[in-house]
Amino acid sequence: MARQTVIGADETRKNLEALPEAISKDILRKVTRTIMKEDVLPAAQRRVPVDFGTLQDSLTVRVAKLRRGTKDVGHAVRTREGMFQGEAFYGGFIEYGWFHWKDGSFVPGKSYLRQSLYENSGSKLRKFGRLVKLMLDPLVRKMNARQFSKFRRLLRR
Repeated sequence: MARQTVIGADETRKNLEALPEAISKDILRKVTRTIMKEDVLPAAQRRVPVDFGTLQDSLTVRVAKLRRGTKDVGHAVRTREGMFQGEAFYGGFIEYGWFHWKDGSFVPGKSYLRQSLYENSGSKLRKFGRLVKLMLDPLVRKMNARQFSKFRRLLRR
C-alpha cells in the first residue's frame, strides 16, 4: 500500500486543506489512482518474473484498506484476488520470499511491487503535484466572489 501525505508545495497543500474534506479526499483518491495505474502498475508488470503470464495478468490497482478513524487515502497494486489467494497466490511468495519446506532455508523475494513503487519516486511526486494542481484550479475558478474571499482568508491562516 502506498500512503500519501501531502507535504511541500505549500499553496497546493493549503488549497486542499481549505476545501471540504469530501472534495479534497476525492481529489487525492483520483490522483493516487491515476499515478498507480499509469506509472506503478506497468512497472510492476515489467518487473514480475514471467513463466506463463498468470501473475503478470492478475496485477491490478485496488483501493487500499483504510484504518478506521483515519483520513488516509490510498491505492495498492496487487493480484486480482489478493496476495496469497486465487490463481496467482504465489505472487506474495515471489514478492516477500519464503522458507523452503525441505531444508528450512530462506528463498529471498524478488520485490517486484515495492521496487516499482519506489523507482523514479521524484518524478511520481512531481506528477502528483501537477495533477492535484490541475484538479484544484477549476474548483478555485468556479467559486463565486464571496466563497473565494472566504477561501483566501482560510489560506492566510
